[in-house]
Amino acid sequence: MEKQLEINELAKENTTTLLERIIYIFTDPKRSFESLKENPKVLGVYLISLIISSLTLIWGYLDGSSEKVFIDQLAQTGQPITEQVVVMGKLLTLFGGAFIFAIVPFISAFFYHIIVMINSETGYKKTLAITRHASLIASLNTIISLFVLKLAGITLQFSPAMFLDANEMSSVLYALISFIDLFVFWRVVVLFIGFRTTHNLSKKGALITAIIPDLVLYAIALITISITM
Repeated sequence: MEKQLEINELAKENTTTLLERIIYIFTDPKRSFESLKENPKVLGVYLISLIISSLTLIWGYLDGSSEKVFIDQLAQTGQPITEQVVVMGKLLTLFGGAFIFAIVPFISAFFYHIIVMINSETGYKKTLAITRHASLIASLNTIISLFVLKLAGITLQFSPAMFLDANEMSSVLYALISFIDLFVFWRVVVLFIGFRTTHNLSKKGALITAIIPDLVLYAIALITISITM
């Protein structure tokens, strides 16, 4: 009876609201992930990160930048440029992009979980909860970047690349430097804490799980840039 009461008290201590978990991700990630250990909650933070990531699409739709990109693509491929085609292209970019933003988190979490399964038998939902909560770091980056773009009209980067001229160096080198980003490192640290706390992984296992998917994506991006040069 006493043991059950202790378990109930512990569970009560680890219970947090959505707002508390969001705040803790930035101030005390371990506390946020402790609350997900027994009850991994995903929906609220998934919807928030989806809405924030979609802001870039909405922004591009409203300020006409997505229209300009689409028209340039039509011109390069020699396709007819009509008002109807442009409107359809803008809508396709908006809703197609939102659809991609909606499904990518589940695919991304799946690849993380493949690595998790090597060292742990815990479920996929926990991995999804970890990756979605860690994505709030990228969401903060999105909000700051859009805010600065609206106020100052400049594209803000939190990497050494913002001090370099992309036209004066190779595309591969510039892309590589662009990957060295404050928010990328911050998110990896939060992922590390999440995998270590929620999945009970060793430090080595948590570190490998946190960085391998990003390294693979960066390698693919660099190879793609090299091929298209």
